[in-house]
Amino acid sequence: LLLRRHPIRPPRRSFGLPRPLLQSRLFADWRRGCLIRPETTFWRNLPRRFQVALYMNTDFSARLVRWQKQHGRHGLPWQVRDPYAVWLSEIMLQQTQVATVLEYYPRFLAAFPNVAALAAADEDEVLALWAGLGYYSRARNLHHAARQIMDEHGGQFPRDRAGLETLKGVGRSTAAAIAVFAYGQKEAIL
Repeated sequence: LLLRRHPIRPPRRSFGLPRPLLQSRLFADWRRGCLIRPETTFWRNLPRRFQVALYMNTDFSARLVRWQKQHGRHGLPWQVRDPYAVWLSEIMLQQTQVATVLEYYPRFLAAFPNVAALAAADEDEVLALWAGLGYYSRARNLHHAARQIMDEHGGQFPRDRAGLETLKGVGRSTAAAIAVFAYGQKEAIL
């Protein structure tokens, strides 16, 4: 199987693999997206450096998603498709541990259940509920951005990363997180 030729041209990038492997049907299948199972004789007979080269070039995102489903945190109150809830959690979680945010998040959401309530609130109310989380500029930016959403976007969150980045206090990573978790878009979260 290893030396069997396949009628496709060898890839331009060799991944440091020997020519017979590059010309094998198994490698061609791998290039088309089929995974090579580690329990196969082919895999066990491959030198370790070739196993690593093949493994590192498989679908990384699929492996990461599988890992998160098995080992990641589940049941957090902000793991919903609501852009307001995701945005609020992303801002609170900046420079703050999850355990701390779990105490503040429900109280903040009870006081300001949506972006309209947050925008209508007095800044002192927002800062009072934020007390203890630190980095108070995050709370001021949150309040300002809520008003931006109401005034400039008709009370609706922008649906793409670029639009979300226009909100005060929302950078590229936070905007990408909101776009991914609330709207299911494909963005890189740093």
